[in-house]
Amino acid sequence: MSVYSTRLRDVYLAVNGAEVSATIPAKMLGSFDVVAYIGGQNFSTTGAVAMEYEENGFQNVSSINLQRMAGGALTWNTPVDGLRAQASLFQAHDLDTVGSTDGQLLAVNGGGPGVNVYGNSSLDSIIQNLWSAVFSLEYTHKDLVVAAEYTREYGKVTTTSLTSEYINEPTGANPLPTTVVNTGTTYATNVGYRRLEGAYLSASYQVMPKLQVSLGRGIGFTDYDHRGLSYNRQWTLAARYDILENWLIKAEWDYVDGTEEVFQTENPNATLSRIWQIFAVKTTVDF
Repeated sequence: MSVYSTRLRDVYLAVNGAEVSATIPAKMLGSFDVVAYIGGQNFSTTGAVAMEYEENGFQNVSSINLQRMAGGALTWNTPVDGLRAQASLFQAHDLDTVGSTDGQLLAVNGGGPGVNVYGNSSLDSIIQNLWSAVFSLEYTHKDLVVAAEYTREYGKVTTTSLTSEYINEPTGANPLPTTVVNTGTTYATNVGYRRLEGAYLSASYQVMPKLQVSLGRGIGFTDYDHRGLSYNRQWTLAARYDILENWLIKAEWDYVDGTEEVFQTENPNATLSRIWQIFAVKTTVDF
């Protein structure tokens, strides 16, 4: 299980840059592992980040650029055998996404009876500073591993739009063809906030040398200031079987209450259900 946003996974999980790390002995307190990094990232206009914006008003994404990303983690290897804790902090500066939306219906009968107003918009959305903090705790005892994580994410999002408005005006012929008539241009700025929150508790047990089973309980919120608007509560049951030393197979079943991070654009012909389930199987071969 994880607490980070799957939509911005490409931002969180990799960096093109530099990293430093160190281990600091602390005698009776155990030891501390420290890591820090800084750099950038390249993004695809058809990847997960682009889909995040397409769900929120972008019909097409033409570019995604990140000025800088930096972060670090502190892991405490406690004197208690098998117990460790970690705190990590991540910051992305100026995640800039540019795109457009064409043919959007702006006003029904806005140009007169039976004449609707449409618009083509150029969009530019910037997350000035995206902060993400994760706190983790893990305890291992023989064949049992218990883990818990909590995260909060914050970012100020400024979106500007330049919209060219037009109408399809009848020409007077029969049947009535239309001609496009531009009616004006509008400029707008919208400021929003990204305030994700999530947590999970899981337990894994090595039943036999090749078989591990896991049970987890997770919860997530799209906005921690308004938790009731969009949330996700789930149970996860999973199993891993090592077929060979370099070949494994995993199976997972999730029972979910809520639609946080479930996008209508990925389910165009369906009504989103609050209660849903998913079963997935994957295999991995290492070379």
